[in-house]
Amino acid sequence: NVIPGLPCPACESGFMYERLRKEASLPESFAGARLENVQRESQNLDVYGLMDGLFKYKRRAPLPRHMLMLFHGAFGCGKTHALAVAVNEALERGYSAAFVTMAELLDHLRSGYDDPKLDYTDRYRLWQKVDVLALDEVDRFAPTEWTSEKVFGLLNSRYESPCLTLLATNKDPAEID
Repeated sequence: NVIPGLPCPACESGFMYERLRKEASLPESFAGARLENVQRESQNLDVYGLMDGLFKYKRRAPLPRHMLMLFHGAFGCGKTHALAVAVNEALERGYSAAFVTMAELLDHLRSGYDDPKLDYTDRYRLWQKVDVLALDEVDRFAPTEWTSEKVFGLLNSRYESPCLTLLATNKDPAEID
């Protein structure tokens, strides 16, 4: 049953993803970042080889479960560019996809406490369900009990879902809590 005046669940989720795309989008400088024009070098062959496998189909195909990818390395080595490539390739194939820093994502969640149009629960669900989520600067947020709980919950729920989560940091993985 559809109540007159209210969007159906599919339309509502489309509206929510369109809003997410506007609020958490790639910087303009990465609009053309695509697999076909990536300069492949010895240090990024594994990353882009994996992406070739994930995005080898021209249409949307099932994403793997239990997959989180962490890109780490020094400033300027291409982590953010790799995230941008993944988001652009995902969007091209019809997936919902978003690019955001961890600090921006947490700010987006916090603002849901004050926004009657899209409350906290809806915002959290968006980040849980978007097909491809690219989180840059994953370690750059103020660690509080609330943020730690939300980050763990989000990453855990995404790990259990058929979606792709890409994380980037300048730190060595052993240094991240």
